[in-house]
Amino acid sequence: AAVEQARLEATPPTGLPTGHQAVTAATRLIPGMPVKAGWMAQWEEAEVLGVNDDHTVTLLYTNQGGRVVARPPKNNWIAVDPAILAKAAANPESFVPSKKVLRNSLAPIPDEAVVIPTDVKLPKGTPVLVDFHSGWFDAYVIQDLGNSIEIHYDHLPSSFDRKLPRAAIIISTQALESLNNPQMVEQYASNLDESMNDDRFGKDFPPGFGKRPAGFGNMPRGFGKLPPGFENFPGFDNLPPGFANLPGMNNFPGVGNLAEGDDASGERTRRRVANHPIGGRIPPDAQIVPESLKIPEGTKLGAYWGHRFFKLTLLTANDDGTLYVRWDDFGDSRDCDMSRDQLIIAKDDVKKLQRAATLKGSGK
Repeated sequence: AAVEQARLEATPPTGLPTGHQAVTAATRLIPGMPVKAGWMAQWEEAEVLGVNDDHTVTLLYTNQGGRVVARPPKNNWIAVDPAILAKAAANPESFVPSKKVLRNSLAPIPDEAVVIPTDVKLPKGTPVLVDFHSGWFDAYVIQDLGNSIEIHYDHLPSSFDRKLPRAAIIISTQALESLNNPQMVEQYASNLDESMNDDRFGKDFPPGFGKRPAGFGNMPRGFGKLPPGFENFPGFDNLPPGFANLPGMNNFPGVGNLAEGDDASGERTRRRVANHPIGGRIPPDAQIVPESLKIPEGTKLGAYWGHRFFKLTLLTANDDGTLYVRWDDFGDSRDCDMSRDQLIIAKDDVKKLQRAATLKGSGK
């Protein structure tokens, strides 16, 4: 079934819809223009969001839950009504896209965010968002260099710091307005310093870990986290600009082999088994999760990746002794099974759980 689905996803429709013509690289497309586009070898309603440097067209599939995909203007992947083309030529302003995207991006820009204005100098620590595999990743400004901006990814070590094109970064309108407040600017610089220096498990992480940095307010689901489907980039051969040859990116949190298996509830039919051996010193207030310890759902754990420990939450204890966990900072898209010897837990929590088990066993 998976092979057949993959085949259909890569297959354009046969023939053209009635009254439509094929879109080519020479066709003038305008954001907001309605078209027909291939989906699982069938024609579906779609909306043009943009045209990329490689001539692919960023499309929003109207009847597919707002799915955003880039399609090539060839092989009958996209078709358009000639009347729509004539309207676009006569009155292009009549088309308004329902969502906005950056050029060469598949991540819709949230309503409360904008592309960074060219006439605004971003001070150190300003919270911004960077497109990464069709999702927004929290970052801080290290230095505004004009056409490019040096950024630090929140929760990642400084080895991931990069200079990215200014046009590839967005900022919340609230954060942009707050740059007129000297106190907020000072706080932003402090946030950056804390994010770059704090790598201790068990300590509250800087703003952005479970909460958004000051200025971001309440963001919609998926804003600032990696999207589902990230695991479909084995080897990360086609990373976006600025992400080439990043250490550890072939071993992203939660990415692992899929294996058959059900959890106790029978809800999961496939399991993602992640492999993240502990590669650093375990903090003095934590220890490896004991094999015999019964752990309730919701218990906070830790796992090592990218030269630091990250916070996890236990979702289910599997019958085989592995633990089904969620990487707190990456949402449900990184849920995976991990062995206990790759997870740590606060020593105080171990004592509490052991004490509770003893009391339960004694009937008290």
